[in-house]
Amino acid sequence: MEDLVRDKSKGELRVFGKRWAAIDVQSLCDHLNTLAGPVVAEVIMKQHEFRLGKDDVARIRQENPSMTTQDVINWIVEMERATGIGVDTVMLPQGSDSAVRLEISNPIVKGEKGAERSLMLAYWAGVFSTLFEKNYEYTDVAYDADGNVLTCRFVPRETK
Repeated sequence: MEDLVRDKSKGELRVFGKRWAAIDVQSLCDHLNTLAGPVVAEVIMKQHEFRLGKDDVARIRQENPSMTTQDVINWIVEMERATGIGVDTVMLPQGSDSAVRLEISNPIVKGEKGAERSLMLAYWAGVFSTLFEKNYEYTDVAYDADGNVLTCRFVPRETK
């Protein structure tokens, strides 16, 4: 399957077989932040992206039941690159550390709060929550403007 297919006759853009629309995500995030405020906009985007991450893992696993966890992560990394989100590097936990680390080089949006933050990170929280069967949340979000890299950690959410 080709990673990116554009069919002008049908007015379609497909990434890894799924139909997409090319939009200006910075404008979308700015508009959501203005309409609802950055806190509410972040929650709205977080709910949307978290669900998409969970749904994509379920779909990938249904279509490719023999894929390992690393295969699924690699597939999503390539999808993120093909869709223009940025170049993701996922570092899985080592030893007793349960945190997953993520770096996104050349991220499409740079915000550390509001809708931008959730757009970039909540999807991965849904992915990790499904893959590792625990609820993950992102923390320690930082954007390095000099290196144009967004970094964060994903940790299992404590249950009460």
